[in-house]
Amino acid sequence: MSGSSGNAEDFTIEGFDADNTIKLLNKDGTSIGFISSVFESKALFTGENMSALIQAEVINLSRNIVITGDDFQHVHCVNDVADGRPPDRIQADHCSCWKNINRNQCTLGLHTVAIGTGSVLSLQYTRIEKCGQRGILGKYCVHLHLLSKCPECKIIGNAFEYGHQRGTTIHGTHLATIENNVYNDIRGAIIYVEDGNEMYNRIFYNVGICPWAKSGEKRGCTIPGTDNDQADTTLNQAGLWGLSFTNYAIGNRFANNYNGMLYQEQGFGDGRGHVSGLECLSFQQIGRLEGNTFHGCGRFGTYVLASVFPKTTDRSIDKNGLPTLSTCQEWTTSGEDNGLPATFMHNIDYDNVFVGQYNAGDLQYRFHTSINNNNLIYWKETKNFQDGCSSHIADSFYDSGNLALPGGHGTFILENMIFNNQVHFESSHHCNIGVTGVLCMPTYVFVNMKWTGVISDQSSLLQWGPNNGAMFTLGPDDEKNLNGNKLFPAGFCSIVNPYWTYLLALDNGASCFSSNDVANLLGQDSVKFARKYDGGAIFCKRPVRRLEIFSFNQNPANHQTMQLELWQFDNLISSVTLKFFQIGDRKQGYSATVVPGLDHKYKLSMTGGGDVSPDWIIEFSDPVFGNRWKRDEIDLVVAGTFGLEIII
Repeated sequence: MSGSSGNAEDFTIEGFDADNTIKLLNKDGTSIGFISSVFESKALFTGENMSALIQAEVINLSRNIVITGDDFQHVHCVNDVADGRPPDRIQADHCSCWKNINRNQCTLGLHTVAIGTGSVLSLQYTRIEKCGQRGILGKYCVHLHLLSKCPECKIIGNAFEYGHQRGTTIHGTHLATIENNVYNDIRGAIIYVEDGNEMYNRIFYNVGICPWAKSGEKRGCTIPGTDNDQADTTLNQAGLWGLSFTNYAIGNRFANNYNGMLYQEQGFGDGRGHVSGLECLSFQQIGRLEGNTFHGCGRFGTYVLASVFPKTTDRSIDKNGLPTLSTCQEWTTSGEDNGLPATFMHNIDYDNVFVGQYNAGDLQYRFHTSINNNNLIYWKETKNFQDGCSSHIADSFYDSGNLALPGGHGTFILENMIFNNQVHFESSHHCNIGVTGVLCMPTYVFVNMKWTGVISDQSSLLQWGPNNGAMFTLGPDDEKNLNGNKLFPAGFCSIVNPYWTYLLALDNGASCFSSNDVANLLGQDSVKFARKYDGGAIFCKRPVRRLEIFSFNQNPANHQTMQLELWQFDNLISSVTLKFFQIGDRKQGYSATVVPGLDHKYKLSMTGGGDVSPDWIIEFSDPVFGNRWKRDEIDLVVAGTFGLEIII
């Protein structure tokens, strides 16, 4: 509306008029006029049998039964301890403050709670308002507190409004149902899963709206001075904040929060509160996250933080959600990958800043719609899937934004993707910043990709990362690429960093070409064409793979370079220097982009022909290619005590 402050405003809808306009009344019943249908709902076609509902959230906050508190009161703190923090029983009893807590008073509203095993709370089709007590532990609009198994606990069809310190809190409780509720103007996390042991709670079809501008005085729906600044303040306030990942979140919609949803391991890796030291959050099984919509968020829509690699453990409800810590292992006793793959399905993210996670493996996005986010996906590190075959993102629609792709180890597969309009690929995202990444040489594989919409000729398509790393290649079934697309010119199936000019000599120059040569073939301006590829690239008509050498006992001040020679028809046709690369104390070595096949040969040595240490580890390609398509092979001669020619 004209004259709007940028925050949400309350009106009564009297009716609908012509041209999709809505007749509005003030709270006193007087007419305020009409509003045009800026609230239109539209279904955006995103691919075969897929569509995304893009709409403003309209919720009904009226109920026949109302539980209302007095107006919020602000009470001053009691300094109960000279140093440290008081025990939980004191924090739950009254407004207690201490040296490092960000408050000097508390805010009091009503609260509802069920406490202890055997208790049951069923709250249905009721309006709860003026609720929550900021700064007093355990006092929320609704609190399921240490109930253990509670399938009879049902928070269904309620309307929550004007809340301080969270909406619905699930704490040490399993099998509860939080369904078809609406939340408006709840400060802090709207739905909060507290300690990390909660399992199989059903969080279905809820809607949570923050009505306040994130740049305004209230900073959206954040609130300082609670016991968890991650979940409630501008650090990471969220519509759904979960310290346990093993719950079902299906069909929810969260709008205008700092994060739509956040599963957070960072800072709480071994659990929190009653289960501190008893959990291994990084390795928790991930429950269903399906059919949710997150939009208008100041940080992330979908968000997983920070190191999440689900594993098979003995964690169960019968053990109160606690694993035997010795079962929290990367590998099985027989040396196999202990991963437990999970899929986020049919979720929609739009108009957010970020979507994704920091470090996560065995996690797939499928039927994901990501539209008009600054980062359509944001991913720092990952791994190959435990099953040896799965793609990381599949059957998804990405429109207008950047894909910040991980620089972690292995092959990252994007399968059956539709990219629409201006999409940009950032390779090796965050690699070599802090200790993130390995050797920054990921392989991005596109299987059955489509690119629709409009792209400016002046726009960049990709960005290279550190260590001359990353390669973009089509899946083996798509390598002929007869028609081309906006990323891969027709006839080419691989794009690599311009550093790897040694590949230009392969097959007498018939397989790999510089960006200048490709621009000339296409009849395009070479400068503009190179700009699309971050200043230039090497384009190949053959697939490319990674070759990595992991070294020991070197450092940036004391190391050697390596040399990789390319031989064909018994002749040395080119060579390239492999530079030493290190991240942190433990990740170091060398990497190269190579073309697989046995019609040519590689010779690897230290620069000048020196021997390669027999303790170093050499990796080529990834098993997923052999598992899904045809096994990759190269002919590699390694100088030194190997004393043999290796076919790998």
